[in-house]
Amino acid sequence: MAGFRFPAAFCASFDHRTGYTLDAVYPAEELHEDIFSFRLEDEKLCICAYKRVMDDNLERGARFLSLGLICESKTTYKQLVLQFEDLLTNTINTISRSPTKQTETLLKYFLNECNSTEVVMSNTSLNRIQNEVYRFGPQVFELQKSILTKKRVLFITHPPLEAACTLVDFAVETGRVSSEVNDALARPVRSSYPLYVIGLHDVDHLKQLETNSGWVACTTDVVLLDKADLYDIAFLWDTDSPYPSIRYANEKGTHAVSYYNESKWDVLNRQASRSTVRLASWVNGTSFAASVSIPESKSILELLQIHIEHVLLALKDKQTFSWNDLNALLLCPCTPQETKYLEELALQYCEHAINYDYSQHRWIVRPGVAIGAVVLMIFIIRSYVK
Repeated sequence: MAGFRFPAAFCASFDHRTGYTLDAVYPAEELHEDIFSFRLEDEKLCICAYKRVMDDNLERGARFLSLGLICESKTTYKQLVLQFEDLLTNTINTISRSPTKQTETLLKYFLNECNSTEVVMSNTSLNRIQNEVYRFGPQVFELQKSILTKKRVLFITHPPLEAACTLVDFAVETGRVSSEVNDALARPVRSSYPLYVIGLHDVDHLKQLETNSGWVACTTDVVLLDKADLYDIAFLWDTDSPYPSIRYANEKGTHAVSYYNESKWDVLNRQASRSTVRLASWVNGTSFAASVSIPESKSILELLQIHIEHVLLALKDKQTFSWNDLNALLLCPCTPQETKYLEELALQYCEHAINYDYSQHRWIVRPGVAIGAVVLMIFIIRSYVK
């Protein structure tokens, strides 16, 4: 039997005049610096540097500084970090060593430097977030579905928040399609809105956002999981698994990686390692399993984007799908979650419903149900015998 896990311990004292005082915590606060992003209520993006400066003369043995930069332009966290990380870090280090009365002068200099910096938008930020796919592993398929169907996505993470903000940028990219595909659809695919870091103080703002608006955010406030009206799906990272578990707002338990997604993940990794791949390599002779030439430089993120474009174009051109058609789209025909996902995509972007024609595969479905019933009966009998 596995033992309990206790991640931390604390000691507090009580005084009838001052109340409770936290005397000690173990392990001690280890986060000395961080860079993260959040949205103001007017939707401006703010990038913030945090620094912990040790000082034995202070009550808590340290002073905590943060330096923020508010941006009016439409950009991403990663683009801001690439442009201003060094400037933010150098400025907050200077402020931490300077007298308080010089702070305003330093801020003025900092702002002038930021406004005079030539902003160069490049693909470097995209290249940097592509490896975040390995933080999700097989759960990246559930993430992409949530982004494309405009769900409110929440990441429950631990400090530092720099990595969490990068995950938000990555999540938005999984739902991005080319302008050519968007032009072919009845309704274009619009990116989910990145909120970046949120907390309990953002609850009222989150309630004001439209339910079907589609946003992505990260938080260290686990208590937000209990506010089921604020989000649709949450991804939780813990130490027991390299990949996140999933929690839906209308359910209490969490879902680990499914065998089905694990199989798709293996296929995706094999595709990324080849110079020319077949998007539906495990299915032959189907109408959508067309060969696609992909250079070796294609990442898993780019393959995910190509795959969803393949799905959307198939939905645009056809309304009735057979068993083989769904297999060719890397969707499992007998999984209700997959067919529901396909129906949502069709209604949202192609503005029509879809039909299913499984008639030629009924000989597979019916024996499968019978075998499942027999296995269940054997399991019940064995449990009673024990």
